Amino acid sequence: MLDNIFTRKLAVLYARVGRDAQFTPAGGDAQPVRVLLDEPGSTGLDGMQARAEPTIRMQSADAPNGVHRGDRFTVAGKTWAAREAGVPVLDGTELQVELKAVQT
Repeated sequence: MLDNIFTRKLAVLYARVGRDAQFTPAGGDAQPVRVLLDEPGSTGLDGMQARAEPTIRMQSADAPNGVHRGDRFTVAGKTWAAREAGVPVLDGTELQVELKAVQT
């Protein structure tokens, strides 16, 4: 039941606390998305664990084909690449993606 409440309010959460980003799948076109970016040293939205590497959470609906290694995100002028494929979170309505900075 709690998962259902969270899922229904997910769009509101991302609209309020998410950041504007561009998601560019390998070989695809950039598309605007809202993401939660946790940079090294932060504890993330849940406050449960400190991050050693940058991580993005995004709504799965914004990446219907998933996020794959090498896909890129640009947030506030900084570009990141997915280290591995995005991992579903909770009921699968979100993806968590481990990132690495891209030198431009």
